[in-house]
Amino acid sequence: MKKGNMVILALSVMLASSSIIPAYAALPANASTDVEAGNGFKDTEAFNYWADQYTDELNKIENPKARYRRIVELVVTSWDPVKEMVGGQDAVDAYLRGEIGGDQASYVVKRMCDNTGIEAIQGGYLQNGYPNSTAYVKIDDTVYCYSWAALELWGMDDTYVFIDHNFNGIEIGNPFAPREQVVEVAKSTFYKFTDMVNYVYMHDTDGTLYSVDPSTMASALTGTAKFYKCVGSDLIPISEEEAVSLGYVEE
Repeated sequence: MKKGNMVILALSVMLASSSIIPAYAALPANASTDVEAGNGFKDTEAFNYWADQYTDELNKIENPKARYRRIVELVVTSWDPVKEMVGGQDAVDAYLRGEIGGDQASYVVKRMCDNTGIEAIQGGYLQNGYPNSTAYVKIDDTVYCYSWAALELWGMDDTYVFIDHNFNGIEIGNPFAPREQVVEVAKSTFYKFTDMVNYVYMHDTDGTLYSVDPSTMASALTGTAKFYKCVGSDLIPISEEEAVSLGYVEE
């Protein structure tokens, strides 16, 4: 993640630049207020500082699903979601009120998963038509993600902690999502000719098909055979079995 842009929805949320830190009741008590770093802000360090304090507690939870659930619970109950996109000093104030964006929350979840042996990565999805951020985790070959918005509404309901990647809209950016394998469809080596009523399939054995006499072609179209091979500009009727052996693929 890049630093510097003061946009609350990006991980590079700007933290306090002033050495005088106002007291905000909603800021988690164990969150860092030592955020000034020259001309910039120690944004990543602040999130890491908060997340890393729970490593020992989380590692005591042996079941990885229960550990992941506790991680999500810690994040969504300790921080409030921002109500709108803000930047500049407003972004600083939002952090100090304990309000962070979806990208920050998913970063913290991933950090805590990384610390405790759970495979995780940040990703996105569309929620009510708007892009949102979550953390995708893989536990026992199953991919889960959470919806902060749903958890805000309904509390720590496992339905919204262990959800699939298509929850509440179109999934985007899930790196764990299975990719459909591209199956190459064999192309027929036969050409289809039709007069809008009749049709035949012809195999150009030696590159002379388009030098066939038009009257011969017309006769073939109205004949009884459906498959031909062209050899030396002559059309030779063949069976469907021979056509398949020459590369005919049914449409």
